[in-house]
Amino acid sequence: MLSKNDIKKLYKNFFHQRDNYITYINNIKKKNNNFFSIINITLISNPYISSFSRDWFLKKEKTWTVVLYIKSVVVFYFKCLSKLFVFLLQKFIVQFLFERKKIKRGSILIDVHLLSNKVITSGVYRDDYFPGLYQVLTRKNIPFVFLPRIHGLGYNPVNFIKLLNVLKTSNNIFIYEHELTSYYDILKIFFLILLYPVQIFSLFQKEELFNYHLIKDIQFQSLEAFTRFYSGRKITTIQEISSIISWSECQVIDRAFNFGVREASDKKITGVQAYLNYPSYFNSYVYDADNDNHSSPHKVLVNGDYYILNHFYRRGVSFRYSELFKFVKDKQVQKELLILTSCMLDETQSLIDLIQPLAQENQQFYLLKLHPTQNSNTFQLSKNFELVNNSLYELFQRTQLVVTTGSGTAVEAVACGVSVVIISSQSNLTANPLIAYGKGEIWDIAFSHGEYIDKCEELLQFRKNNIARIQEIASWYKGNFFNEPTEDNIIEAIGLQ
Repeated sequence: MLSKNDIKKLYKNFFHQRDNYITYINNIKKKNNNFFSIINITLISNPYISSFSRDWFLKKEKTWTVVLYIKSVVVFYFKCLSKLFVFLLQKFIVQFLFERKKIKRGSILIDVHLLSNKVITSGVYRDDYFPGLYQVLTRKNIPFVFLPRIHGLGYNPVNFIKLLNVLKTSNNIFIYEHELTSYYDILKIFFLILLYPVQIFSLFQKEELFNYHLIKDIQFQSLEAFTRFYSGRKITTIQEISSIISWSECQVIDRAFNFGVREASDKKITGVQAYLNYPSYFNSYVYDADNDNHSSPHKVLVNGDYYILNHFYRRGVSFRYSELFKFVKDKQVQKELLILTSCMLDETQSLIDLIQPLAQENQQFYLLKLHPTQNSNTFQLSKNFELVNNSLYELFQRTQLVVTTGSGTAVEAVACGVSVVIISSQSNLTANPLIAYGKGEIWDIAFSHGEYIDKCEELLQFRKNNIARIQEIASWYKGNFFNEPTEDNIIEAIGLQ
């Protein structure tokens, strides 16, 4: 946990020096254009995997040691080599137990995440990342196939078989990384894994802090960085696939796949960022350096006009936010307070730790909606919290103020006319998706217990006396951060005319 002074210093330095940080990272990328630099954790700069960006803004001084290097390498080898063995076993299962359906010529490849537990439990496959897209493709007789990025299987081959059995009953066609990656590719991956900790030294800079994190971050590298690269290369050999639509956060798995495709062919990749981004989510932004080293999509479709930052970006549609365009806020006064948690466990725990004692002391009661990836048994909750599973927009009708941290739901709330208090991260860069517009009116940020109470009271008082201004701000956010996923808008964004 950071001290109160460090939390405020980090937040202040972030906004004043963000452009300098981005320039620093991009200059290193420009000088290093190879597979190992493409997948490097520190250079990709996801602040929730590598703490380099946090330490850079705090101006920390750290120096790597041989002990740190050995520790990182041992963890990396154990993790990646054990997962490579599991990947090989899964390849046997795919090859000998399952047969791929025939792919139609002119098919679009949909590269998207798949949560295995959700599919196995429900017994059906339904993609929640691009709802609405598939109906449009079907009506226009455009075939499509899925390349699922499977999450949550662990080391259990039985669960993998269960997942494949569910997907086998689907009308959709799936291509698996295991069938795209040959046995010779797996052998090459083995040697790339061995080389990865050695080639780190070629990225060394004069700044010791960067070198320290290069060494520390070795342990965070994943097997998917290597398998996705070879999957991308092999996809280019399937002539029936005409183009690629890829859910894009420009993380390791995205960049490795993009690099594999773009190094091997001229197939076009359309990256889709149909989510509410954060200024601190550095890895998700595409710059000239990323395009030059072939780690980015050819173009990126964003959730709303606000996110169009340079020539790589195009107006997309808000695939996952169609309910927002049907929502009309009830004008009756809603007194309930709503807590929305992020997908990050530590941030959720910090949020609960801050609010729970205040709620008990003041006899306040909150609605608590946990992120779908979290379990209520993980947390010790008082009777002041009522766990709810209602739809987000139903909850927005019941509340006038949302408390959250590290969640895009803050933008949804504001766009629906609900006030928001962002709780600053106590250990990292604050993932705040809101911007200066409306600050102090419909939203604000709190760095401590005392500030949280003050901000809540100030926002509630403002909305009580300025409902027209609240509606004006909400309309602005809705118009700039979202684009309704109508059929015409989907056709225009994807380029299906």
